[in-house]
Amino acid sequence: MKKNNDFCETISQMLGPDVSDDDLLYLVKLGATINQFPVNFYFVDCENKCQLANQRVLDMLGLSREEFVGTRIDAFAEKTNYPKKNLLQYMEEETRVMETGRVFVDYHEPVLMGNGETYCFRTTHASYYNYKGDIAGAMSVCPVSYTHLTLPTTPYV
Repeated sequence: MKKNNDFCETISQMLGPDVSDDDLLYLVKLGATINQFPVNFYFVDCENKCQLANQRVLDMLGLSREEFVGTRIDAFAEKTNYPKKNLLQYMEEETRVMETGRVFVDYHEPVLMGNGETYCFRTTHASYYNYKGDIAGAMSVCPVSYTHLTLPTTPYV
């Protein structure tokens, strides 16, 4: 249960000082739920430094929460088997989302991960806002990490 508590604590720290107890309870429950989702889910700040990830992301990358938080996305090429060109593309897409406030969906070709599995990613990037209403970063959700996937003949839009 400690992993859930760490995730919830991180969400609590991202909130502003004027959050009501009811809102805090709701967000902590939401955070606990997200941590259990069978999807990749993470947040970066406006400097593309990782702020939060659910356990699935950490397990896939083979990183601890401490190794993940505060690290720029492109640094994972050195810590994992994830290709740097894909990581740089993620950073570019997340920056575009933070600059425009628009949602962006991308699709990446198969990637051989450090755990020996091959994954294809279709990721949705969206801005998230701080308690003042300013864009605070980007959140990214990958609903399914496919293994042994037959690639589609048309691109995702």
